[in-house]
Amino acid sequence: MSGASGPTTSSGTSGNDTLIGGSGSDTLSGGSGSDTINGGAGSDILDGGSGADKVSGGSGADTLIYRAWENLWGSSSGSYTSYDLYDGGSGAVKAGTTGTETDTLLVYLSNEQMANAAFMTAFQAEWQQYLSFITANLNKNTGQASPAQFTFTTINLKVSAIEHAQYALDPGSPVVGDDSYVTAEDTPVSVNVLANDVDGNGQPLTVTKIDGQAILPGGSVVVEGGIVSMALDGSLTFTPNANFDGSISFSYTVSDPNGLTDTGTVDVLITAVADQPSLSVAAASGDEDSAIALSISSALTDTDGSETLSIKISGVPTGAVLSAGTNNGDGSWTLTPAQLAGLTITPPANSDADFTLTVEATSTEANGGDTATNSDTILVTVTAVADQPSLSVAAASGDEDSAIALSISSALTDTDGSETLSIKISGVPTGAVLSAGTNNGDGSWTLTPAQLAGLTITPPANSDADFTLTVEATSTEANGGDTATNSDTILVTVSGGGSAEPERGGCVGRRG
Repeated sequence: MSGASGPTTSSGTSGNDTLIGGSGSDTLSGGSGSDTINGGAGSDILDGGSGADKVSGGSGADTLIYRAWENLWGSSSGSYTSYDLYDGGSGAVKAGTTGTETDTLLVYLSNEQMANAAFMTAFQAEWQQYLSFITANLNKNTGQASPAQFTFTTINLKVSAIEHAQYALDPGSPVVGDDSYVTAEDTPVSVNVLANDVDGNGQPLTVTKIDGQAILPGGSVVVEGGIVSMALDGSLTFTPNANFDGSISFSYTVSDPNGLTDTGTVDVLITAVADQPSLSVAAASGDEDSAIALSISSALTDTDGSETLSIKISGVPTGAVLSAGTNNGDGSWTLTPAQLAGLTITPPANSDADFTLTVEATSTEANGGDTATNSDTILVTVTAVADQPSLSVAAASGDEDSAIALSISSALTDTDGSETLSIKISGVPTGAVLSAGTNNGDGSWTLTPAQLAGLTITPPANSDADFTLTVEATSTEANGGDTATNSDTILVTVSGGGSAEPERGGCVGRRG
């Protein structure tokens, strides 16, 4: 393909093309394939493209573009199968060197190449050699370079008749911006890394690697602290590891349709979130005035050591006491998990009132102090138990056929009104009579506490026999009928009355 006399822009096909410029300032690009390009006259821009190309500037001040990344560079061994041949051609020579038409070589590298330290070290060493080569082969009078050839082994290029040279990042390369995200523990986050990335040629970009590992739609890559997965539409999601919090980072690589790449970094802050602890409770029951066992178990579900567990029991009745923990003074107690073992509660003294406890298990994150609570309630059923009443007696004595005072006092020790008190006196001799109470007909009498005041017993008629009374004071719970008895004995001593002496009289007989 040959150009006309005016400026021409022409691109080759995927095959092996021959492009020849005209007398104007032409722009010729070979594309793929092994192409032959001659700029002809004029100041031309010539790009061999990929493949083993032969590029000649012809006459004029030409710019020869060599894209190293698309010319067989990229294997880890750095080996090549052929070389591109770039020749600047000859330019017009003016008086001295001022105004002389000189040619320029532009070598474009990819981001990947420029990030490869080993490659850049070797390439830059050759580049310095080439700059010295240009100086050594430049005609000081004409400003023109000689046809001597320099070989770049690092980029597979042989070049001659070039007066100026520079290398740079290919302007069509992608440029990525680093990204930062924040998510909560155990919460995936959408990672839209392409939002701040651009391609130098305006072409679409695709994420092709995560931390240097290839990724495809539907695939995933394990990274520090989690997994990066790619949906079928190409979008990315970072899922933190279970219960993990902290800062992590991973790299991602984007590619454009030409195969140019760039690599950026994603930083993710995973904030700590407390996990709800486990909690198990059971209903409890026991006797009044006794320690009642509480069945409570709790544990952290996040076991990486980042959380602590505390227990709070509220609804504790005034006067009730737990066997472990700290009384907060407001009806609640705070405990450690270890204090749950063997835990009991003793209800308020003499109380058989049922009550409900609320148990809260709280996990607290060391990083940030976030908390999570699990709660449940325990119904505590208290069985009424009668309390033994007080009882005081004293020995009694008196005369036969006389009322003998009995000293008996008794009272309830549980004074909350839940109990009643009754008195029973047994061992009452047949014929003896109490001054109050109900005769049960079996040698026993039943009395109320009020009937103890001024109580007397009159022994059987004409009897001076001592006897012993048994006194039983019994308290009875209204709730359930439980009873408790206190008993004692009273020795009753009876003094007998003497026979009447006959009255002295006069003589009842007569002597004759």
